[in-house]
Amino acid sequence: MLDNLNVSIEKPKAYVTIEKKPINIGIQIVGRVIDSTYDEIKKLLNSYGIFNAVVKVYGEASIDDVEEAIFGEVVYKPTLVLANKIDVEGSKEKLENLKASIKDVNKILPTSCVTGEGLDMLGSKIFRTLEIIRVYTKPPGKKEKSDKPIIVRKGSTVLDVAREIHSELYEKFSYAKVWGLSAKYDGEKVGSSHVLMDGDTVEIHLKK
Repeated sequence: MLDNLNVSIEKPKAYVTIEKKPINIGIQIVGRVIDSTYDEIKKLLNSYGIFNAVVKVYGEASIDDVEEAIFGEVVYKPTLVLANKIDVEGSKEKLENLKASIKDVNKILPTSCVTGEGLDMLGSKIFRTLEIIRVYTKPPGKKEKSDKPIIVRKGSTVLDVAREIHSELYEKFSYAKVWGLSAKYDGEKVGSSHVLMDGDTVEIHLKK
């Protein structure tokens, strides 16, 4: 059924998404196309009538992958399969049959709403499957971080987080201080291209 809809749950080595925008932003590329320059990709998109878009590249994509994304030939959808009722008699055999039908068994999470098995892993599994991370923010001079994190894609930079919070933080960004796994030490001063990790806390400083 998914094949008929041009949807794949198997992650390819590389894939590209194209988000067309109504505003005049030109062509923005996040990631790298291994066999083409920015101008070549822009020319390709323009030839298909695409002048304002954000192109996101995952993995080592080629310009052919970009062209396929224009037509939406195959769309990759991150997938997590919940094998519920694992406590029921005969479920173990059915689980093995399910594993045999899916190449990546890590996509399968056996669960039980009765015994609670697997439910404690559900949140972290969803985050890993969707390749998203939690980033907390902290105003300069304050000790406490925000109660609720900002959810961004894995590989996001401090500048990406600034953009998510407010356009002014993005436009006037000077530097940031970071606490967490991506920092060499607590409160490390970093530039706009610093890549964040799950659970990091960011303190953004603006140009004066």
